[in-house]
Amino acid sequence: MPAALSRSLLNARATEVRAYLAFLQAALERGAELNARSLAAPLELDIELTHTLKANTYLLLYNVVEATMTQLIGDIHRTVKQSGAVLDELHPQMYLHILRRFQNVKIDIPETTALVPSGTAIIDHWLNDYETRAKAYSNYLLSGNVDSKRIREIGRNYGFASLEKGQDAHLSHASLLTTKTHRNMLAHGEVSFRDCGQLLAYADVDRDTNGLLNCLVSVVDHVDNYLKRGLYLRANVPPPVTPAPPPPLA
Repeated sequence: MPAALSRSLLNARATEVRAYLAFLQAALERGAELNARSLAAPLELDIELTHTLKANTYLLLYNVVEATMTQLIGDIHRTVKQSGAVLDELHPQMYLHILRRFQNVKIDIPETTALVPSGTAIIDHWLNDYETRAKAYSNYLLSGNVDSKRIREIGRNYGFASLEKGQDAHLSHASLLTTKTHRNMLAHGEVSFRDCGQLLAYADVDRDTNGLLNCLVSVVDHVDNYLKRGLYLRANVPPPVTPAPPPPLA
């Protein structure tokens, strides 16, 4: 399974989020208290604290989104590398994505590159450049702004999403934009955790969690199928569907 690492990571992060939601639901019960041996008396979980807990869910959810997408990109890169494909053999959209990357940034090319065929060398430098930037927390494909639109853009760059508007609905869900928006407002200090959570009911948080996790499962399944079928290779790309001509006029 080419996307096995992504699936494993998503399952692990989803378990974390669902455990947190179970705690949040308990904390929202009337009269909920926290007991500990170090406390002289139970600590009441007042409503102000529960607002903060609700808002914090969106940081956990966004963590799942970026982690899953980062691993999926890694799974694609690893599969491309292991395939031994050269640049001209890649999906036309991935081919363009790589060339445009070289156009936009300066990449150091060592002397040893002269010993490697150009089609292989370009892929190697593209992969190495991505890894270097990702490790330095400068992932140009994600950059703290992942939602459904960004996932589709990444999909178009790699050839696993359609260039046609209105396609690939299973790669989208409104909860991704909601999560990104809450996360960015909290991370940038635009709103307090209390004020953010005050506007949220538990049902909102639960709905966004389920929608986001289900969407990410669909994305992982989609990319896994794309890799299994070798659709990252130009030779395996299905030909475009030509619309049927209109019937002749009577």
